[in-house]
Amino acid sequence: MADKDLQKLIGEELKDEIYRITELAIAEKFKEYEKRISDLEMLKAELIETQNELKADMAELKRLMDKQKAGSAEQLVEINKRLAEINGQLKSVSKIISEKLEKKRGKK
Repeated sequence: MADKDLQKLIGEELKDEIYRITELAIAEKFKEYEKRISDLEMLKAELIETQNELKADMAELKRLMDKQKAGSAEQLVEINKRLAEINGQLKSVSKIISEKLEKKRGKK
């Protein structure tokens, strides 16, 4: 009978030890998962910060592009003014040449 009681006692102690080891393993895994979650949350925060920086960079780039477009438009206006001036001068020269040719034809 003592053997059966001893076996029962050993069996209960083994069950208790297995339960304790299982609890420790679960607690360790839980700590690992908490650390992974914490790491992922930090990465998420970094990604959000990087995303916000990229949005700001894109806004700045758009602003610069708009400024460049405005500058290009101003340059085109200046070029068109200059071309109009040159066109006017060419018309004047053409008129003078035509008048001189008419005078020469008239003299002949």
